[in-house]
Amino acid sequence: MNGVRALLAARGGAVRIGRNAVSLGILQVGGSLATMALAAVLTRRVGFGGLNRTLLALSAEAIAAAVADLGLSTYLMREFARDANAAERLIGLALPVKLLTSLAAATVLATLVGAIFGPQRWPMLALAALALPFEAAIAVTIVWLKARQEMHVSSAAQLALRWLFAAGGIVLLLLGLDERAVIATWPAANLLGALWAWRVLVRRGIKPQWSLATGAVSQLLRSATPFAVTSVAAMLYRRLDLLVLSLFRGDAEAGAYGAAYRMYELLTLPTVALLDALFPELARRAVADASRAALLSAYRLGRRVLLSLAGAISLATLVLAPTAVRIVYGAGALASDSVALLRLLALALPLAAGYLLAGHLLIVLNRQRRVSHAMVVATMGSGVFNLLLVPRFGHWAAVAVSLLCELLLLLLLRWMVRQALADLSATLESQR
Repeated sequence: MNGVRALLAARGGAVRIGRNAVSLGILQVGGSLATMALAAVLTRRVGFGGLNRTLLALSAEAIAAAVADLGLSTYLMREFARDANAAERLIGLALPVKLLTSLAAATVLATLVGAIFGPQRWPMLALAALALPFEAAIAVTIVWLKARQEMHVSSAAQLALRWLFAAGGIVLLLLGLDERAVIATWPAANLLGALWAWRVLVRRGIKPQWSLATGAVSQLLRSATPFAVTSVAAMLYRRLDLLVLSLFRGDAEAGAYGAAYRMYELLTLPTVALLDALFPELARRAVADASRAALLSAYRLGRRVLLSLAGAISLATLVLAPTAVRIVYGAGALASDSVALLRLLALALPLAAGYLLAGHLLIVLNRQRRVSHAMVVATMGSGVFNLLLVPRFGHWAAVAVSLLCELLLLLLLRWMVRQALADLSATLESQR
């Protein structure tokens, strides 16, 4: 009887993961198609230079958001998945903290960071910074919905937000305005998203117990610190190349690389959707010792599926890259290096899928500090090599450094996973 129940539970988990992955995949692809449509119009209206200034503003704002988040989003998702009754207490603690830190990050981005990138880019960075407090409010509701495995709701909201931004930007471009008007639609869309997020909590009967009690906040931040290090390092890791290119090689060359990288990010969505669906399931299975055998099964199955999917997408991109670039950015983009850059970036897809899944497993096994260490090492390596090589070799150095660091991350995290699984197997053996 117990065996039948375990089999039904395992099948139910697999169905839940698959359903959520499909939902996330469909909706996230739709959102990325919206941003790709905006990038296509931007390139045709203001060239790779205008595209790069837009991507730079959004990248800097994303880094600021990761810093201001303090690792709370990932920590909250894990805790919500483990204890559904903790929502009101944790949201009441986390939301005021996130709002305060996002305001501080917006101030720094709009002043100090803007000055570093020069007068032509400064207004773009200042406009993007206005979205930070609204993003903080949205993030809390999104992670709560994901932890409840309501992926269709959270992804639909993110899809609507991206379409609002993209559609507004496209309309303004067609009316003859430039990239500064496009960036202005980003905080406007996030304001609407924040209003939606608060309404969701109210309608679900969640009444956050707002608190900034020193002891509780200190404990919350200590618990989230490893996630903060990982989150900030990961965001810097993904954006450093574009920042360094923008500083040393100008908007046109950085724009060609940014165009290829934007398409690469679209290609990662199927694996990211599966990972998002898998994470809460792994977190639940890791809570009780009795369920850890099922945790190993879910991890190994997820690894096989992820690597197969990433490999197929990578091979298809090698063949279809010229067609994709021409469709998205126009025939004129074929004269740039975007096609070759996209093909090289596609080689990183299996590497990224492997290390992200390994990181997820380590997090649910409470080894997030090891993930943080790996991300810090990779980010420092990326920063050093980009600063040394990009000023001389441009975007070819950026893509080479990206591939090298992806491989480094995979090797580090897989080594850590082998250690974790060996410890887990020993624990299971001792329980028999």
